[in-house]
Amino acid sequence: MPSLWNDIMLRLDATTVHLQRLSPSSGRGDGPASIVALHGDRPIDTIALLLKEQTRVKPLLRNRIHVAVGSPWAQAAVLPWQEGLFSDAAWKTYASALIARSINRLDWEVAVEAANYGATRLASALCSDLVGAIKEVCTATGWRLETLSDMLTMSVFHHAATLKEPEYCFMLVEPEVFTCLYRGQHGWRDLITLPRNEHGLDAWLAAGSLLTKQPLPEKTYVCGELPEIVDGESAFHVLDAWGGDRAAKKIQGAAT
Repeated sequence: MPSLWNDIMLRLDATTVHLQRLSPSSGRGDGPASIVALHGDRPIDTIALLLKEQTRVKPLLRNRIHVAVGSPWAQAAVLPWQEGLFSDAAWKTYASALIARSINRLDWEVAVEAANYGATRLASALCSDLVGAIKEVCTATGWRLETLSDMLTMSVFHHAATLKEPEYCFMLVEPEVFTCLYRGQHGWRDLITLPRNEHGLDAWLAAGSLLTKQPLPEKTYVCGELPEIVDGESAFHVLDAWGGDRAAKKIQGAAT
C-alpha cells in the first residue's frame, strides 16, 4: 500500500546536495530513489531544481521534506557545565557566544540539548541566512519543511540505541572535514572539527585526540562520506549514516 506521506530527505554539505525519497510509491513514477548533485557553491539553486523535479501528491501538506545541513553551514560545540545558567535561554545565549567567538560570525540559529544537572551539553548551530533560504525554497516548490537539523546531532541521535558504551568517539566524515565527538562516563567530553586529508581514519582519530587532549578511545563509531577502508591496525564500527535501518558492520583497518 502506498504511503500516505510523500517524504524526502535532503542532505547538504560543502560540495553536494543528496536527495533521498523516504516513502517511494511504485505507482507514481517518481524516478530515482536517490540523487546526488554537485551544487557549485549555489546550494539553494540546486535544491530548488531538485525539488521542482520531484513528484508531489495531494493534498500538498502530505509532501514533507527533512533537511540535514553539514559544514560549513553547521557548527557544534560541547558546553561544559556552568553553575550560573538556570534556563534554556541562558544556555542558548552561552552557546551562541561560544560558537560566534570561535568562527567570528554572529548569525547562527542555536539549539542546545537538554541534560541533567551538572552534565555537559551538546550545542549545534545553523547559519541563519541558509535556514531562511531553505524555508523559502521549500515553500516556493510546494514542500512542507518538517525537520531541519545539523548532520552531527542528527546522526548521533539517529544511532542513540547503538551508542550504549560509557566511553567512545563518534566520528562524522564529510567531504571536506571530519568531526570527532568524545563521550565519557559522565557525558560529552569534547568535540573538534578538522580539515580532511589523505591520511585516513587512523590519522584523523589520532589528530582529533591529540588536539583535544583526549585519550585514544577503545571504541570509535564512524559514519558519513567515508574513504576506502584498507588493512590497518585500528578497529572502527561503521554505522549507516542517514536513515533507514541501523545495520552496523565492524571493520578492521585504517583508510587511505
